[in-house]
Amino acid sequence: MVGVRKRRRTRGKKEEAVEEDVKELQSVEEGERQVSQEEAPVEDAQAQEEDVAQEDQDGSHHDDDDASSESDEEEQENGKDNQINAQGGKGGRRKKKGAGKGKKAAQVLPPIQTSTDIVGDAKLLLSVRRGRAAIEAASMDWVAAYRNDKAAATAEAATLLLQACGLVAMPISGEDIEQCGADELKIKIEESVKEHGLENILGGRGGKHLKENYRELWDTTLRELGKSGDFHTFALEKIINLAISLSTSVIREVRRIATITVAQISTSLLFLVAQLHDSREAALAQATGATGGRRGNASEAFKAQAEKASGLLKELLSFVDSIFQSVFATRFRDVDTEIRATIVQSLGRWMILYPSSFLSSTYLKYLAWALSDKDAAVRHASIVAIRGVYEDGSNAIQLKDFTNRFSERIQELMEDKDDTVAVAGTELVTILVRGNHLGPESANHVFNLLSDPCEKLRTAAAELASGMIKKMGKEAMTKSKVASVAVNKKGERKGQSKPPTGQEHELAGVLSILQSLGESNDTENGLLSEQIVYFVVSSLSHNLDSLKRWNLMCEWLLHDMPSLIFGEESTRHLALCLLCAAQSAIEGSDVKGHSTKERRKAQTAARQEVSLAMQKDLDPLIEKYQTDASMIAIFARMIPHTNIELFSLKRQEANFSKLLNRMKEGFSRHCDPECVLSCAKSIVWCTNEGKSNTRDIAKATLLEIEQECSADLEKALTLMNKMGFDRMQSLAETFRLSNGSEEPEEFYTIRRAISHVAGLSTAHPAAFVDDGEVQNNLRTLLRFVSEGWELPTSIIFDAERSLFTMLLFKLASLEEDAIDRSMLLSIKDDVSELISAIHLVAQTALSEKWISTAAASAAIMADVFTVFSSNTLPDYLKEVGYTPLDEDIDIFWNAVEHGITRPSIFDALKTGGQAAISAIDLAYRICCFIGIRQYKQLGAKLLSYWEHPALSPDVSNTFKELVKKLRSLDSTCLPDVYLNAMRICYSRYCKEVQSFPEEERDELAEKAIEPFLLLSHKIANSQAGMNAPVSTLSYIAEKGALYALEDIPSSLEFLQGASFFVVKVKGDEASSILSTLEDMGRAANAPEDTGEEMGDWELFYEYCDVLRSQSQKQKVQGVLKKSAPASTTPKPNRKISFVDNDEYEAHVQVQSTGQRRSRRASTSKSPNYRETVSDDVQATDSDIVSPNK
Repeated sequence: MVGVRKRRRTRGKKEEAVEEDVKELQSVEEGERQVSQEEAPVEDAQAQEEDVAQEDQDGSHHDDDDASSESDEEEQENGKDNQINAQGGKGGRRKKKGAGKGKKAAQVLPPIQTSTDIVGDAKLLLSVRRGRAAIEAASMDWVAAYRNDKAAATAEAATLLLQACGLVAMPISGEDIEQCGADELKIKIEESVKEHGLENILGGRGGKHLKENYRELWDTTLRELGKSGDFHTFALEKIINLAISLSTSVIREVRRIATITVAQISTSLLFLVAQLHDSREAALAQATGATGGRRGNASEAFKAQAEKASGLLKELLSFVDSIFQSVFATRFRDVDTEIRATIVQSLGRWMILYPSSFLSSTYLKYLAWALSDKDAAVRHASIVAIRGVYEDGSNAIQLKDFTNRFSERIQELMEDKDDTVAVAGTELVTILVRGNHLGPESANHVFNLLSDPCEKLRTAAAELASGMIKKMGKEAMTKSKVASVAVNKKGERKGQSKPPTGQEHELAGVLSILQSLGESNDTENGLLSEQIVYFVVSSLSHNLDSLKRWNLMCEWLLHDMPSLIFGEESTRHLALCLLCAAQSAIEGSDVKGHSTKERRKAQTAARQEVSLAMQKDLDPLIEKYQTDASMIAIFARMIPHTNIELFSLKRQEANFSKLLNRMKEGFSRHCDPECVLSCAKSIVWCTNEGKSNTRDIAKATLLEIEQECSADLEKALTLMNKMGFDRMQSLAETFRLSNGSEEPEEFYTIRRAISHVAGLSTAHPAAFVDDGEVQNNLRTLLRFVSEGWELPTSIIFDAERSLFTMLLFKLASLEEDAIDRSMLLSIKDDVSELISAIHLVAQTALSEKWISTAAASAAIMADVFTVFSSNTLPDYLKEVGYTPLDEDIDIFWNAVEHGITRPSIFDALKTGGQAAISAIDLAYRICCFIGIRQYKQLGAKLLSYWEHPALSPDVSNTFKELVKKLRSLDSTCLPDVYLNAMRICYSRYCKEVQSFPEEERDELAEKAIEPFLLLSHKIANSQAGMNAPVSTLSYIAEKGALYALEDIPSSLEFLQGASFFVVKVKGDEASSILSTLEDMGRAANAPEDTGEEMGDWELFYEYCDVLRSQSQKQKVQGVLKKSAPASTTPKPNRKISFVDNDEYEAHVQVQSTGQRRSRRASTSKSPNYRETVSDDVQATDSDIVSPNK
C-alpha cells in the first residue's frame, strides 16, 4: 500500500504540473504566424530541424527524477519487451541513474511558442515536452480514460495528432470521432489551416528530441493498451484512418507528421504482433501437451487462448498492411526527405520485429530503391535499416537473393559523395564480409578510402581493411622470397633465417596498400604525400600492432626490406610510416574514447618508446641515407617526437652531439627546401627543449650554421660579381635550354646559399634580423635580377621570402606597451624598400618573359600587402602600414594573370611540403580582405576569368565568394564590375582572334568567343530571380551596347554578350535604351536597315529588334492584367530561369563544346553515382503521387 500511495502522489504532482503548463501556454502573447493563410505549409520547420540535427545527434531523453519505484519494477519485468524501443531499434532497459539527464534535457527545450491559444486538452502534447516520465503517466491516464469512454479518449489522441501538425485551434470532439469520416475531418482541418495557419510545435530548437518523444508517446500508449486483456481496436481504426487521410494532404507539415504517426503506430503494433505470436505458439504447445481429464479442459482453454491471440494478430496485421498500402507505397516517393526517410526506417524495423511476414522482396525492394535516393538522409536511413536486418544471422538465407542483386550498389555506397552515407555504407560492407555474405575480394577498393579526408570514413574503412592486410603482406613476402629480420621488444635481432612473423606480414601489407595508392593516384614515381600516408597509418594504427613496433620498422629500413619486396619508393613510404605512426601515437589519436588521464598516460608511454628506439637507430638511419634529402628530412622530423632528456645524461652527451652534427651535415649537404627546413627546425627545437647541457650543445650547433650561411651567401655574391653579367646570362641560357636538368655549378652554389638562408630564416627568424650584411647581400641579389640578371626562380623566391620573414619577426617583436619609434621607422623603411625591390624584379621578369619569376614576386607581394596593410594593422602599428599604389596593383595583376591559366608556374613556390599557391586565391585575397581602394578594378579583372575553359570547376566557388564580398563592400559597384569584366574578357578574345591565321580565323573565332559568351550568361543568370535588381540588367544592356559602338566593326560582337541582359529589360526602360542606340547608330553612320544582309551591322539591328519587342511586351501584358478577371486557379510554380526558351534560342546560341570539365571536383572518391528517384519525387507539394507512377 505504501508503494501505491506513493505512486498516486507522484501522479498527482504530474497532473498539477501539466495543468500549470496549460495555463502558461494559454497566456503566451500573440506572435507572428509562421504560415500565411494562403500558403499553409510550414517550410521553416524543416529547415530549423536540419539546422539542429548535428546539435541533437547524441541527445536523448530519459526518466525524470520523480519516477516512481513501481514504474522501475514494471520496467524490470518488461525488460525483455523493451529490447526494441519505441523507434524499433535495439536497446535495453533505461537505468534510473539516467533520470537526472532526462529532466535536464527537458529543461533546455524552449516553451511552446504559439501565435494563438491552444484550444482543447493539451496534456498529451505537454507530456511530449516533459520527457519520458510524463509520457508514461500520460499514457496510463489515457488508457484508463479509454476504458471509460472510447470516443472521448480517441478524440484526445486525434487532437494530439493535429496539435503535433501545428493546428492548435481545432480540437476534435467525441462526436466528431463517431459521426465524421476521416476524409470529412481532413477537409475541416485544411479549412482551419487556411484560417488559422500552422504553429511550429515539433520543429525549431530541440525538434529532433520532440519528435522522438512524440513517437515514444504513441509507442508507450499502444503497449500500455496491449497489456490489457481486452484489446479494443476502435481507437486504432479511427486514428489510423485519420492519419492515412492526412498523409495525402497538400500541406507538407501535416503530411509529414501524419506519416511519422502511422509509421510509429505500425511499428508499435508489430511489437504487439510479435508478442501475440509468441503467446499463440506457447498456448498451442501447452494445448498439445495437455490431454485427457483435467488436462483436456486445460487444452481447450489453451486452444481458446491461441485462437483469440491469432484473431487479434490477424486484425493488427491488417492495420499494418493498410498503412503500407495507403501510406508507405505512395509516400515513398514524396518530395519531403523526412517522409521518405521515415518510411524507409519503419520498413527496416518491421523486418527486424516480424521477419516471417516482412523480410521478403515485396518490402526489401523499397530499401534497395532508397539506396539510390537523391537525398543523403534517405540513403543513410536505408543503409541503417539494411544493416539491422543483416546483423541477425538467422536472416542469411532469406537475404541471399537480395545480396546477389544489390551487392554492387551496396559496395558503391562506400564511395558516396556524402560522408555520412559513405561511412554507413562501409560499415554495412564490413558486416557483409564478416558474415560471409560477400567475399573479401569484393571489398578490395576499400583501401582507397584509407586516404580519404573524412576521418570517420577512414576509421570505418580501417575496420574492414585490417582483416585483409596480413594476408596481403604474406602474399607479397612469399612472392619476393624475403626472409625475416624480426626483432624482439628490446630491439635485438632474431636472425634472418626464420620465416617472417605476423607483424612483418602486417607491415608488408601496409606497404602494399601504400604502393597501390601511389599507382592509382598517378603520383610522381609512385610516391605518396605525407598527408596521405598519415591518413592511412593513423587509421590503421589502432588495429595493427606492427605500426607500434618502432624497432621493427627501423630494422626494415636498415636492411632495405621495403625495396627488396616492393621497390625503391616503398623505402620512403616506410620512413613516412615510422614518422606518422610516431606522431599518431604521441598525439593519442589511437586511444580515442579513453579518459584524458588514460590518453596522457598513453601519450607519455608512446613518446618514451619512440625515444628509446630512436636513441638506438636514428643515427644509423641518418648515416645510411645521408645522400637522400627526402629521407633526411623525414628522420630530422623524428627528433621533436622524442624525449630529449634521455640525452641529458653524461654518457649520452656524445651521442647527442653526434646526432646534431648529422643534422648539421644534412643541412649543409643538401639544398632541398624541405630537407633544409626540417634539419633547421630540429636543431632550433633542441635549443628550447631538454636540460641546459643539451640546449647548450644545440645552441652552439645553431650558431655554427648561422655563421656558415652568412659566409656562403657572401661567397655566392662574390662569385656573381666575379663572373659578370655576360657569363651569368650564358649560364642562364644553358640552364633554360636544358629545362632545368643541367644546372651549372655556379648556379648550384648560389641556390644552395640562398636556400640555406631561407630555410634558417623560416625555422629561426631571429637568426639574421640583426645581420645587416646578410640583408644587404639579399637586396643586392634582387637588384641584379631587376637589372636583367637571369637566375632560377627558386633563388629569387627564397631571397624575397627571407627578407619578408625577417620583416615579420621585427614586426612581431614590437610590444604595444613599449613601442620603439625608431624601430617603427626602420620597419617602415624596410617595407618600402622590399616592395620597391619586388616591384622592380616583377617588372623586369614580365618584360623579359620570366613568367615563373614574376609569379614568385607576385606571391611575396601579396604577403607583404596582406601583413602590412594599413587597414588591417592594429592602431599602434598603423605607422608602418603600406597602401599599395596603382602601379603596384598593375604589376601584381600582370604577374598573377599568367598563373590563372597556367597553375603549374606556381609549383616552384612550394616550401616545406606546403600546397601549391593558387593565383586566383592570391588575387581574391588582395581584392577583398585588405581594403585596397583598387578592389573594383582588380575584382573585374579576376571575374573576367570566371568561365575560362582552362580553369578547374573547383574555383567556381571562389568567384561566387568574390561576388558576395564585392556586394558587401559596395553593392552599387557590381554593375560596373560586371560590365568591366565582360569588356576585359572580350578584349582578350579580340587579341586572340588577331593571332589566328587568316585562313582559319573565322572557324577558330567561333570557339574563342565561347568564354566571353559563357561569362555573360553566368553574370546574367546571377541577376535572375525575384530579388535581382532590374537596374543592373538595364545598365549592362545599355552600357554594353554603347561599348559595342565605340570601335566599329571590331567591337560589335560584344552585343552577343549584352543580349543575355536585354531580353529581361521591358517597357519604358527598353524604349529608352532603343532610342539611345538609334541615336548612336546614326552618329556612327550606320547603314539603313533594308531587311537584307547587313554585314557587320547585322548584330546591331538584331539587338534593336529585341529592344523594340521588349518595349511592347510589358505594355500589352499591363492591358491584359487590367481587363482580365481575377483568376480562381492557383498560380503555377515559378521557374527560376533568366531567358525564355524561345527568346534564348532566337537571339543567343551558346552551346557546350564538350571540352569543359565536369562540375564535380576530382577527389579520392569515385565519381558520383546515380542518386536520383523517379520524377514524381521532384514534384511540388500539391502533387499526390500514384504508387505505380
